[in-house]
Amino acid sequence: MWYSISNLLGFGADFGPATAAGRLLTIGLWMLSLILIATYTAQLTSFLTLKASKSTVTGIDDIKNNKVPHSRIGIVVGTSAEEYFLKTISQGSTNYYHLSTTQDIFIKLLDDSIDVAIASGASAIYAINNLYCKLTLIGELFYATSIAIDLPKLWKYRQSLDVQILQLTESGELERISAKYFNTLSCGSSSSDESSTKRMDVQSLAGLFLTYVCVSIVAILLHLWLKLKRHL
Repeated sequence: MWYSISNLLGFGADFGPATAAGRLLTIGLWMLSLILIATYTAQLTSFLTLKASKSTVTGIDDIKNNKVPHSRIGIVVGTSAEEYFLKTISQGSTNYYHLSTTQDIFIKLLDDSIDVAIASGASAIYAINNLYCKLTLIGELFYATSIAIDLPKLWKYRQSLDVQILQLTESGELERISAKYFNTLSCGSSSSDESSTKRMDVQSLAGLFLTYVCVSIVAILLHLWLKLKRHL
């Protein structure tokens, strides 16, 4: 036990192997120790790097607490997001970064013109989840918006449209479309912070331990064969 632990930790025992089987077992211990330390170091480095690179903004409360300068917050002019920002956060001040279209959100975030953007509309959510994989959504939805269909007054097809929408709802087609375009993440799960490193567990290192078991079995067989050879 002392010999195995000493070799795994890398400082060596106060005695060395005297037989071929012992040397083979020691080589296996060194290889196991080397790979375990290298794997652990890589996992630790990855964890610390991800932790350091996490966004300092975790939700709308950080915006309200002025954690980000208003001049570095992008908002599309004329949207419900702008209305929310003016009423709830800036108290009418328009010192935020003015954007013309939703597309400008992605462009300005990627070229570092702004740090964050408050977006409204399902199209922005879809684009970030499926098209702009270098961007991520932070926090929970913090205000609700309504979507309406503009129709001419006394439109003769209004009743037919109502019937079609009702049929789509009852058949589950609207839910299917919503799941297809808004619940699918082509960019993978990011804000699950949480953007995930695989943990080093026994299952992921099963091949390594299996190799060491094989080396140990070979060493035992070699020891028995040499011992038997001496008695012949």
